[in-house]
Amino acid sequence: MAGPRERLWTPQLELLDIAAAQAEREDRLDEAGRLLYEAIGIEPYDEVRYERLARLLVTRGRIGSARAMLTRARQTLAGIGVTPPVDADDLIAVVVRRR
Repeated sequence: MAGPRERLWTPQLELLDIAAAQAEREDRLDEAGRLLYEAIGIEPYDEVRYERLARLLVTRGRIGSARAMLTRARQTLAGIGVTPPVDADDLIAVVVRRR
């Protein structure tokens, strides 16, 4: 059963995801990245947010930051036995090719 804190996190995470998606649609990529980073701080075991943030960082030309984010994802998720669905080099190559 979820405790009071966890029950509060779910709506907050949903709002952060919605706001990040809207910011991304409006090409406010720095804001979208900030919102995703905040969501990761609340729920560090969601590999999808790491990938979304890394993609945003690559589109902004921040390759090193994207690698660092995916390294953080790999280290964090390893603690619960999960392998991130994307490799840093693969993600970076795909995003760079699309630009």
